[in-house]
Amino acid sequence: MEQPRNSHLDHHHQDNRAAKPTRVIHPFLFAIFPTLALFAHNTGQTFLGEILWPMVVSFVFAAALLAITQRTLRDSHRAGIVVSIFLALVFSYGHLVQAIQWRIGALTITPGYLLLVIPAIVALLAAVRARRSLEPFTRILNVTAIALVMMPLLNIVAADLRPATAQQPELTSELVDRPAFSSTGSASSSDALPDIYYIVFDRYARADTLKEFYGFDNSQFLNGLVQRGFYVASQSRANYLNTAQSLPCSLNMRHITDLSQTVGENSDDMKPLYAMLQDYTVWRFLKARGYQFIHLGSWWQPTRHNKHADRNINLYSLPEFSQILYQTTLLYPLGLKFGICDKNREQWKRVLYKFDQLANIPAMSQPKFVFAHFLLPHDPYVFDQDGRFVTPEDARSKSRRELYVNQLVFTNRKAIEAIDHILTRSARPPIIVVQADEGPFPLNRPQEEYQSPTFDWRTLTRAEWNQKMRILNAYHLPGVDSSALYPSITPVNSFRLIFNIYFQTKFELLPDESYAFVDARHIYKFFNVTKEVD
Repeated sequence: MEQPRNSHLDHHHQDNRAAKPTRVIHPFLFAIFPTLALFAHNTGQTFLGEILWPMVVSFVFAAALLAITQRTLRDSHRAGIVVSIFLALVFSYGHLVQAIQWRIGALTITPGYLLLVIPAIVALLAAVRARRSLEPFTRILNVTAIALVMMPLLNIVAADLRPATAQQPELTSELVDRPAFSSTGSASSSDALPDIYYIVFDRYARADTLKEFYGFDNSQFLNGLVQRGFYVASQSRANYLNTAQSLPCSLNMRHITDLSQTVGENSDDMKPLYAMLQDYTVWRFLKARGYQFIHLGSWWQPTRHNKHADRNINLYSLPEFSQILYQTTLLYPLGLKFGICDKNREQWKRVLYKFDQLANIPAMSQPKFVFAHFLLPHDPYVFDQDGRFVTPEDARSKSRRELYVNQLVFTNRKAIEAIDHILTRSARPPIIVVQADEGPFPLNRPQEEYQSPTFDWRTLTRAEWNQKMRILNAYHLPGVDSSALYPSITPVNSFRLIFNIYFQTKFELLPDESYAFVDARHIYKFFNVTKEVD
């Protein structure tokens, strides 16, 4: 026989369920939302592992604020609302400052941020002084925060479900296993192998570009290279529009236009290119021949560190993703006042440190392949001609042309000093390639216009192509007649030629062609611009 139900107990359990307190979760979700949103907007340029650290920091930051506020206000719902409002102020600062600015003389007013601050202060006061329970508002904020976080999460999942993009082709065993010298070579001992330095100065323009568009005569520096045994390729051009494509081309000794088929013309996924900057043909070729691989990194994430290198040299700061996120917060201007995470000051220190370390590398034993990526004269413009630090305030008082030339003059002086150290301290004459991967953005438009995701590169004039694609390219090849080189050699053939000369390989030289992509949303939709460049 069925037992009668106890209606009193049933109501008691229902009352307990109804009375169950609402958990305060919205501050944690609001804290991690900026990281997820930034990642969702940059899934093609950022690896998932890069967001772990900023998410953990944001979560712990929110937890600490909530614990302190709850202890002070003695009300979890009130404390949660206060913390969420504060987090909104902290994380929205940079976006609102960038979106709306009024400049009156030397004074900059940011009404966009004030439009948020004023109601935020009112809401804070209302939350602190409210006499009734704020639990209903907690439920509303929890649902809002969940919905907000779900939007970037869905974008991230959608990006992750796209068909996998192809990586660079594997190296053939013939390339990797070839002995250091053929049977006709003069030696096979590692003592006979020359050190190889590949020094990349980012956005370093060719001499005719500097003279025509910047009014700067670079002959003193170029003549200094010639006096030290360099061959300067006076008609060299970049093979590709930007670093992310140019360096995979030169370091893998091949054109990358085939990626338009393997990755797809409609893709903006940079990760296949970034993979080609980590595991590339040149270091593998030389590693198989007894070379030590030394990597001097930059602040740019793809060349910041190389996991395959025997030694990484860099002055590390916040990773690029974390730095961009940090710059959008209210903590950034406060940090600048106290010299905390100042990316310009850190870049100034990093460059000086790398030049010092570069000069000491010849003393290391074992043949060395050295890849050094200097974001010079690339912005940020942090050096004057004498190497003193240029503050953002000083930079705003000068034109882009002046800032670029000043940083280039400093680069020239430090490059000559480093080359002299390398030449005089090396046990045997080294191979040195000093090369740019791209030219600077043309001067006739704001730089931000070229950096827009929708900017159509097909609209460039001949003068603009000349500024963007004509590059510095110089070779120190000991024991080799300059007739082995030619004025229009481009980076794609640099190591093909070097390996043919010094390792008796038989790599065919590829066409010295230059390519651009349509826009940043179609980075594998290439078109040939060789004939557009003088």
